[in-house]
Amino acid sequence: MCGILGIARPRPLRVELTDAQLVAMRDTLAHRGPDGAGLWRSEQGHVALAHRRLAVVDLTAEASQPMLAHDRQGSVAAAVVYNGELYNDAELRSHAAQEGWSGCGTRAGQGAPGRFVTQSDTETVLALLSQAAARAQRCSPGDADAWTEAIADALATMRGMFALGFLDSAAQRLVIARDSLGIKPLYYSVIDDEAGRASELVFASEVRAILAHPRTRARPDLVTVSSYLTTIRTTLGERTLFSGVRTLRPGEMAVIDLRTPGAFGVEVRDWTARLHDARNQWGCGATEDVLRGRSLDLEATRRVLADSVGRHLRADRPTCVLLSGGLDSSIIALEAARARSGGAGPLRTYASGFDDGTDGTDLGWARRMSAALGTAHTQCPVTREMFEHRWREMVEHLGVPLSTPNEVAINEVSRRLRSDGHVVALSGEGADELFGGYELPMRQAAEFERQGARSDVERGVFQLVSNAWVAPAHKAEVFKPEVWRALEQDAALHAEYVEAFERVAASAGRTGAAEALELHLRFTRRVNLTGLLGRLDTASMLEGVEGRTPMADARVALMADAIPMRFKYELGASPGESGRTKIALRDAYRGLLPDEIIDRPKASFPLPFQEWMQDAASVLVDSAFAREVFAPGAISLVAQSPRNAWHLAWPMINIALWARVWWG
Repeated sequence: MCGILGIARPRPLRVELTDAQLVAMRDTLAHRGPDGAGLWRSEQGHVALAHRRLAVVDLTAEASQPMLAHDRQGSVAAAVVYNGELYNDAELRSHAAQEGWSGCGTRAGQGAPGRFVTQSDTETVLALLSQAAARAQRCSPGDADAWTEAIADALATMRGMFALGFLDSAAQRLVIARDSLGIKPLYYSVIDDEAGRASELVFASEVRAILAHPRTRARPDLVTVSSYLTTIRTTLGERTLFSGVRTLRPGEMAVIDLRTPGAFGVEVRDWTARLHDARNQWGCGATEDVLRGRSLDLEATRRVLADSVGRHLRADRPTCVLLSGGLDSSIIALEAARARSGGAGPLRTYASGFDDGTDGTDLGWARRMSAALGTAHTQCPVTREMFEHRWREMVEHLGVPLSTPNEVAINEVSRRLRSDGHVVALSGEGADELFGGYELPMRQAAEFERQGARSDVERGVFQLVSNAWVAPAHKAEVFKPEVWRALEQDAALHAEYVEAFERVAASAGRTGAAEALELHLRFTRRVNLTGLLGRLDTASMLEGVEGRTPMADARVALMADAIPMRFKYELGASPGESGRTKIALRDAYRGLLPDEIIDRPKASFPLPFQEWMQDAASVLVDSAFAREVFAPGAISLVAQSPRNAWHLAWPMINIALWARVWWG
């Protein structure tokens, strides 16, 4: 797990930044990679790749990045910077070795055919993409589309979390890519020359690294600011809170042709349609075998989850599990404890949250689950004073608002487990979005469908409005009139949600009311899960901790897709009555986990942040940016009583804190 940075220009243009400037950009990511750093420039000087390393698998210097592959003449044939983990590393290594991979390194001839130089999955990624590019060149010399298709096919075989940049020196093409679920972030910006022509691409793991480029300037994107108020997500489709800075969506790749200035541009494609065809290299068979006729094969369901947890435990440094006492983290802790059976000492688990002295909080539930499993357990309570201080500190360091208040708790537990010597933590994100864990949103979607919705447009608008923190209908009272007019009454926000639902429906390939609820669930995965995974990434990586998500796994996701909706969510017997959530998971683990854990309802906010925002609310009054965009009445309402207007207060205060970082 690491921080990556890259700058590319079309030949014959050169990257003009000095090494000192590149290092300054790279080291804004130092918290993501405290164990090492690297910088490399292409021979022609038109590409620079940089890396901050968090060493987890193969701790040797040979596994450092940027990682290079050489041709027989000793020239660099390919280079990669990579942030992530492969969970089918062994399978992909075997395949690459059979194709004659001859190793990588800083010297030509370091490897031999069929031999890897390192144990790092970075070398596996380099081998996989290098061989794909070489095959495309042999079969279709000079065919840009064939090259892109070959790289996309290779990405689909990678079961894991990743963001990467790969340079093919022979083809003079650069690809940047993100994993299918969006576990790892990747941002980019295209910088124009003095004539207004695209001349330079910058990509990085965090926006702050891009904005450290001497020719970039932090400018707010008010469309995304408005979107944040409604969604508490720091991106909207490809947009970020900063004008001119974009993000790749989950499962997207961008190809940049570096051969001539006239051809320079960013071509973005979705590569996820290939996932079904790539499963034979994931170390598993078909996932549809979890169905046995019209019944769910509970043993097969457990087998898939156990396989994912086992693969997520691979590390050369100590691992632990984040345990909330909910169903998802308890399943992960159970399977991790089983996988470690006979290992050195008990499984270490950690929990964070508010401690009110009762057993009804996450900390209390986690204690009971830890006792049932026999784990070595550590509590990391969050107090009001800590919350207020850490909230401001995190926004200052990251340069973006927080998404949910729980981000503070994740950061606190990450800080503690890191101080205890742990670097890898397994977490439960993904189960709700894959298996139907949000009762109220699922019930609302089912009732919406009962009312006779007929189009994906209506469904997209429904998803936007029903899950809003600040409803679009109320924005006219939140923004100044001239700002609201400039935003065209959130036209871009509405359009993005409509288009996103249409994309989900198209990829699912399903129609009819019987399948409509599945589409709503997949939309939640596409939008909500990306935000939660981003929350885990930023909060944990700020402390140099790798958060891994066995539920948010490509194989688990395909299994969830193959499970009919009746095994995920079931409506209550009467309108308004709570239904059954995550049926497949509850049924699969009943008898293996305590019934009180199996039947525990989901708790959305383990911190009483509504009570803790009073002191922070003053930042709205002091913020010139807030006064410029927000209506005086909205500022006054939040400043006087953030507790009573908490849906409005949380995003508005975060925006003011974010603005203070960049514009004072």
